[in-house]
Amino acid sequence: MNQPPRSHEIFKALSLLRPYDTNSMAKRRVGPNHDGGYVLFDDFDNISTVYSFGIGQQTEFDRAFAEMGKQLYMFDHTISDILQPHDNFHFFRQGISGRNDPEQSIFTLDHHIEQCGHKGCTDLALKMDVEGAEYEAFIEASIETLTQFRQIVMEVHWLSRLVEPTFRSEFVDCLEKINSKFTLCHVHANNCAPVIVIDGYVVADVLELTFVRSDLVESTCSQTVYPSSIDHANAWWLPDHLLWFYPFLPMNLRDEKEADKAINASLVAAEQTVLAYQANVQAETPS
Repeated sequence: MNQPPRSHEIFKALSLLRPYDTNSMAKRRVGPNHDGGYVLFDDFDNISTVYSFGIGQQTEFDRAFAEMGKQLYMFDHTISDILQPHDNFHFFRQGISGRNDPEQSIFTLDHHIEQCGHKGCTDLALKMDVEGAEYEAFIEASIETLTQFRQIVMEVHWLSRLVEPTFRSEFVDCLEKINSKFTLCHVHANNCAPVIVIDGYVVADVLELTFVRSDLVESTCSQTVYPSSIDHANAWWLPDHLLWFYPFLPMNLRDEKEADKAINASLVAAEQTVLAYQANVQAETPS
């Protein structure tokens, strides 16, 4: 049996990143106006607890929620403690994965939720920035656990590796699972990583994604140009990445032929974005 061409498989993978607009709630940025800030829906009155995976020493996002009176359950096995604690911070020197490995201090999302006493709660939010471990963590999480979260903000990494069959399969499994219960409603490219072209498709290597549980909103085809007015460049000294390419274009792509036309139409502009990024990296990186 003939296998579909790799470019077709990459197209299908990228289609899972198509954002949608909703008119149910306003968007609000939480955290700093640079790396570490995320855009969420202002549904905060209905959220009591935020699970935050991947901390480092960047806690402005977490602190913003703590100042709202939310409880922050924070996980990172690569640091010993939080430098600036808060009464609403609950820190665990543990990581997240698709399996439980006590010797490495990494555990599944289901384990973390049950360990902290929140199994069955439906007023949770989730932030995940774990340098690639997000794929396995979401694939192995139960749907029952995932739907306890009203919103999910996450950073997805290594999209340049969509040319690799094993990684592409993992990416698809992860995004299909999330999309089965959540709607992607905001996207932003982390400009600390490059925009590149793979098999004729323009991709941003690292993306920040905001999902809202689908039963909470009504969605329509995106008319939003990204980055939006509430987005900010992660690397403040570089221009933000304009997502003027598939699948982020503000239009309704009804079929693959129409999508291919949109890809071709945006390719020149996107390649100019690549060149501009490379030129700015060389000219403006602080010494």
